[in-house]
Amino acid sequence: MSRRASGLTLLCLALAVCTSTSDGDFEVIAQLDVGRNPHQISFSEDGRTAYVATAGEDRITVIDAVRYEIVGTIPVPGTPLGVIPLPNGKDLAVARFDAGGVARYARNGGALGGDRGTSAGASLITGPYAGDRYLVSVEAADSVHVFDARAFTFVASYPTGDRPFPAAATSDGRLAFVPGYSDGTVTVIDLFNDRVLETVSVGDRPSGGAVLPGDIEYAVVVRGENRVAFISTASHVEVGQLSEGIGESPFSIVITPNGRLAFVNNTASHDISVIDLADRRVIRRIPVPDIPIVMSVHPSGGELWVSSEGVHRLTVISIPEVWRDDPRDLPATAVLGSQVTEVAVMGMIHSGYWSCGAFRRTRRVTPQRPQRLRVRGADVRVH
Repeated sequence: MSRRASGLTLLCLALAVCTSTSDGDFEVIAQLDVGRNPHQISFSEDGRTAYVATAGEDRITVIDAVRYEIVGTIPVPGTPLGVIPLPNGKDLAVARFDAGGVARYARNGGALGGDRGTSAGASLITGPYAGDRYLVSVEAADSVHVFDARAFTFVASYPTGDRPFPAAATSDGRLAFVPGYSDGTVTVIDLFNDRVLETVSVGDRPSGGAVLPGDIEYAVVVRGENRVAFISTASHVEVGQLSEGIGESPFSIVITPNGRLAFVNNTASHDISVIDLADRRVIRRIPVPDIPIVMSVHPSGGELWVSSEGVHRLTVISIPEVWRDDPRDLPATAVLGSQVTEVAVMGMIHSGYWSCGAFRRTRRVTPQRPQRLRVRGADVRVH
C-alpha cells in the first residue's frame, strides 16, 4: 500500500466515516472567503440569495446562492450574529451581539430604524414558528425573547439558564427549549400559557439544539461531553443520547426539511457529523475549514451551508440525492425497514394541552391491526 493510500485510510478511520457508498457522497461544491467571524446564514424566500451575518466585519454579506458569488455587503455596526429575511419580502432583521436587540435593514442596503432593543448579547434568530414568530436568546441577560417578524417587535421574554444559547421550539410554537451554556441546563417554556415549565440538567455546556420532526423529542448538543442528548418534549427528561461518531466540541444541530438527516458541527475536530435520524447513527464525518460555528440547510434540502470562523470562510456542501427524498414518497417496505413506528393517541402531550400526536416511538415494530405494545410498563392497544 502506498504512503498516500495508508494516510487516507488512517484519516477515514479517525473520522469514523467508513460506511457504505449507498449513503451517497457529501461533496464540497463551493467555498467563499466572506470576512471575519461569519455566523448565521439565512436565505431569501426563493432560495436564490443568502445572507451571512459577518460579525467581525460589522456587516451582512450578500451571496448569489445559485452562482456562489458575493454580490454585496450591508454595513451593520454592533457585531451582527443573527440575520433573517422579514416576511415583507424587502427587509432583514439583524441581531447584534454588542449593540443588543434586533435592527431593521433593507435588503438592498441601509438601516431603516425602529430597532427593538435588548441588553447586550443578542444571539442567532431561530424560527420561524407559527405566526412568523422567532426566538432570540440574549446571553448577557439570561433571557429569551419572542420576536414577531410581521410587527417587528418583541412580544414576550422569559428567564433562562446562565448564558442562553440559540433556542428552538415545537412546530406549533407551543414549547420552547433554551440551552443554558454555563450552568448545563435546558429551560422548557410554555409559550401558549406564558410560563417557564421546567429547568432540566443535561450536562457540561449544552450549546445548541433542535426539535425533531413530529415534535416528540428535542435534540441538544452537549459540547463538553461530545454527545447529543434527546429530551422528551412531553416528560422533559432525557430519553437517549448519541456519542459514537460525534466529533470534538460539537456546537449545534440542524435538520434537513424532510427530517431524514441531522448535522452536528464539531468545532475542535473541524468537521460535520451526519446523522441518519431514523437509525440514530452517524453515517459520515465531513471535514470542513477550522471552527465550523454555524450551519444552515438550504430551503431546497439539497445543500448544507457552513460558517467557519477560524478561517473566515463559508463552505457549501451538496447533500446526496438519496437523502433528499421525502419519506412519504418512499415505498412502505423501505420506510418500515429503516425507520420507527409511531403510536398515535389522544393525550396531554404538552403539559396540560389535549392534542393528537405521536406519543412514543418504538423501533422496528412490524405494523399489525390491532397490536399491543409496551410503553413504559403499560399495555397500549393501537387501532
